[in-house]
Amino acid sequence: LATVQGGTQRGTRAAYRLSDGRLVVSPFKAEGRSVTYWTNVIATLKNSYGINVAFVPTFLDFRAYASAFANISYGFSHWGQRSPAANTATSMKSTIDLAHSMGKIWMQPVSVQDERPNQAVYDEANNTENLRATWTGAINGADWVQMVTWNDYSEGTQFAPSQRNNSTYLDLSSYYLVRFKTGAFPTITKDVVYVTHRMQRYASLPTYPQTSLMRLRSGSSPARNKIEVLTMLTSGATVTATIGGVQSTYDAPSGVHYGLFDLRNGQHSASVQRNGNTTASVTTKYTVVDRPYVQDLQYFAVNSGRG
Repeated sequence: LATVQGGTQRGTRAAYRLSDGRLVVSPFKAEGRSVTYWTNVIATLKNSYGINVAFVPTFLDFRAYASAFANISYGFSHWGQRSPAANTATSMKSTIDLAHSMGKIWMQPVSVQDERPNQAVYDEANNTENLRATWTGAINGADWVQMVTWNDYSEGTQFAPSQRNNSTYLDLSSYYLVRFKTGAFPTITKDVVYVTHRMQRYASLPTYPQTSLMRLRSGSSPARNKIEVLTMLTSGATVTATIGGVQSTYDAPSGVHYGLFDLRNGQHSASVQRNGNTTASVTTKYTVVDRPYVQDLQYFAVNSGRG
């Protein structure tokens, strides 16, 4: 869960409890077990251990199982998709409305991306668009948020800071999280620029003789080769993006704004200028190449806020 609440009964501070003391239990792929199974689990926790449960199953197929699980559930969630095409405002709002129509809270999955070399499949996240879209979906009616996932590196979905994304996805999330929790976006107090890109074009073949290459998942946004320069500005300013040695300059407004550029070989940089002063700048850490050693379709990220 995105929100951690201190436990007062039989638990640690990492255990989320409602104000009435019920322990929130949210199993992944809940439909993998029957309603009877989960009913017995809930009863055992109460009768044998004195733990009252608020059951919030996370489904792979929410719509197919919601009705069957309704009587034992406090709320619902699903694992969700990882591309803007699958996370439209209409589709997310429809899902939230269905949960609410059944008298249940909805826990919105918020995600960065998904690329799975071990399963030979990936989604097109469109740089940070999927992250921003799923946060917007949560803001537009969800009760809780589940950030999917903290450290699932094998599926390339991680939010955790790392050499390849710094703190970028957490820092961006903090902006939307404040809006979700308080109803208002925080005041931007300093200029920050974020750059996201892949280190290869999606169709580039590796030099290593891999036996299995990733393919685009059905239902995903179309694959694309873009670099995104996203700015959070205190007021309007001039942004200069140098993409593979090609320089572009444009005016960006206050708040959140992004520009897209064709992916080019080499390293890339972006800076913000206002009144003759550079207020933010960043250079990518990884070089885009024609032929990577192995296929790697995750998005890499850097930002000027924390390196």
